[in-house]
Amino acid sequence: KFETPTDHEGRGGSGDSPLVFACISGNLSVVRELIEVGGANVNVRSQTSKHVLGLPEGCTPIHAAAAGCRFNVKEIVRFLIRSGADPNDSNNPNEITPLMAAVWYNNVDGARALLEQQVGAKVSLEKGLQKNEATALSLAAFGSSPEMVSLLINAGADIHHVTANGSTKV
Repeated sequence: KFETPTDHEGRGGSGDSPLVFACISGNLSVVRELIEVGGANVNVRSQTSKHVLGLPEGCTPIHAAAAGCRFNVKEIVRFLIRSGADPNDSNNPNEITPLMAAVWYNNVDGARALLEQQVGAKVSLEKGLQKNEATALSLAAFGSSPEMVSLLINAGADIHHVTANGSTKV
């Protein structure tokens, strides 16, 4: 187990935990070791606006996995959720959910992993950014790949949702 609060959170000087780095790198065995043996907190929040991926302060390892992981993302997302990570967490300054993080970084496999996971809470397609009510599909229509847009529509995203500024996806 980690011995000090700094070690437990794994912050060192970066503001991000080792769990965040393991999630991004796709190293499932290290993710498991950090959680099961080290007692790492699956909901630990980044304490820097200079997050390793550029995600805002307050994001969690599941945000990092969904956005940045290119290897073993399905297994890592599933393991994080089984270990207590919230797949709908938006308790950060920009109110970004893990699905929105995957969309923003155009990580189709990360988005698919969240949408197809069979454990824990169902991932919300319609949870919107508080300020403008933009959803994951709103973000995808703005700047992701056609594959991401199709994935979200096929998962049931509302193409008629209207944001606070009056825009729709179609």
